[in-house]
Amino acid sequence: GPNSNTAYTVSVRAVCGADDTSFATTASFRTACGPMSVPFFEDFDSYANGYFPPCWQRLRAYGTDPSVNAQYHHSGSQAMFLLSYMDTNLFCTPSAVPLNGNEIQVSYFANMIRGDQNTWLQAGVMTDPTDVSSFIMLDSINYSSASYGFNEREFNTSTLDASASYYVAWMFYGNYNQWSYYFSTGAIDDISI
Repeated sequence: GPNSNTAYTVSVRAVCGADDTSFATTASFRTACGPMSVPFFEDFDSYANGYFPPCWQRLRAYGTDPSVNAQYHHSGSQAMFLLSYMDTNLFCTPSAVPLNGNEIQVSYFANMIRGDQNTWLQAGVMTDPTDVSSFIMLDSINYSSASYGFNEREFNTSTLDASASYYVAWMFYGNYNQWSYYFSTGAIDDISI
């Protein structure tokens, strides 16, 4: 059968006689995303600049951000770029990770590129990728306390219901220099679950 999260093109050919075998129509589609398997690793290097990976969820985006960007990255050539101007960005992994009685460990690299004391990045999980209020914070970085450059961060799900499934998620908020046109920015790279 078809693979999950794969683009396909289907062509239908009509045979109306010996000399007429033209294509009647062509359609393209992408199959649904499959379940996320652990271990999972994402470095965003396989995506084009400005792209948002298929199957990932993006809620409360600022324009087209978060999106993949080549300017700031920990390793390789790309990272997920976060941009905020007095608003919140939220994005989460492609599908829920079932804990099945176990806890999971999540590590990632975060870079608080520009901001002030009102700029923060939170990492955690969501039970519903369409409901911002289901976000449970498990790690937090404030711009004023962050070291320059990418810093390795990690959290685990030991405090959560081990019989449930969760989407791993990041929430970014910036209120940097609200009286001018500066934006708070950050980046996430090399996610391991």
